[in-house]
Amino acid sequence: MNLANCSDCGKLFVRKQIDLCPDCVRKIEEDIHNCLSYLHSKPESNIYEVSEATGLSVAKITKFILKKRISLDEFPNMDYPCDRCGTLIRENKVCVPCYQTVSGLVQAFKDKNRLIK
Repeated sequence: MNLANCSDCGKLFVRKQIDLCPDCVRKIEEDIHNCLSYLHSKPESNIYEVSEATGLSVAKITKFILKKRISLDEFPNMDYPCDRCGTLIRENKVCVPCYQTVSGLVQAFKDKNRLIK
């Protein structure tokens, strides 16, 4: 028997494949269902409106989107914030300008370290 503590609530449970207890899995499924129900009733909603209506944080809803549990195809206004600057985006975790900035910083770091060696 493989016992573990739930990574969300800390409760002890028998681990099967994921690090969440059955109660937390059920809660996540319920949260996703609530988001989708709201979106189907108001498909023009944005992430902030969904957050307010469902009581879920924007971060949690973004997580559902990034894990492909909520698809943006049917919902034209369901952009989510860039992890770095907060600009609303529809794919990846960061916007293009932030990606370019971080890539430039990484390249500069690599170039600097090459000169030191």
